[in-house]
Amino acid sequence: MIVLYVNFVTAFSVIVREPKIEVNVMGNKNLPGETTQKTTQKTTQKTTQRILGEIRKDPAVSRTKLAETCGISSDGVKWQLNKLQEQGILKRVGPDKGGHWEIGE
Repeated sequence: MIVLYVNFVTAFSVIVREPKIEVNVMGNKNLPGETTQKTTQKTTQKTTQRILGEIRKDPAVSRTKLAETCGISSDGVKWQLNKLQEQGILKRVGPDKGGHWEIGE
């Protein structure tokens, strides 16, 4: 903690706190949030792989079924499917009911 300015008449002070740096087992320094971001990326990748695996098994699988199988919300599945479509990995063929998914990879 570094105190930059103190006015004793008005009791006004400016305090700057340095970011906390974590040191992991390997001795690497991580800024706050860096570990969380890496964990989130890994979890997202695993979820994506589970979704693609379920689509390979059943191309006509519903979002509800994907949510149950992957253990995430239907909105989470919707977000994942949209990201996969934006990346050109996944394509929806046909209507919402009666259509199917195609994996482009």
